[in-house]
Amino acid sequence: MVEMVGNVNGWEKKLNDLSEINNDMRDEISEINKYMREMRIEFFTNICDEIMNKMNIKDDFIAEACEKIKEK
Repeated sequence: MVEMVGNVNGWEKKLNDLSEINNDMRDEISEINKYMREMRIEFFTNICDEIMNKMNIKDDFIAEACEKIKEK
């Protein structure tokens, strides 16, 4: 009986450790997602602006599409 209780306590500790690791991984993934969103916004903003400037695009439809991309 004592051995069984010890095993249960050992597994409970392992599950708690795994839960903590899982929470840490969620935090890290959240930070990665945040960074990727920031980079996407920066990338599309720069690309759209550069395309519009280099090609001297005055088309409102294309400019509006670029603005929508930058918003997301």
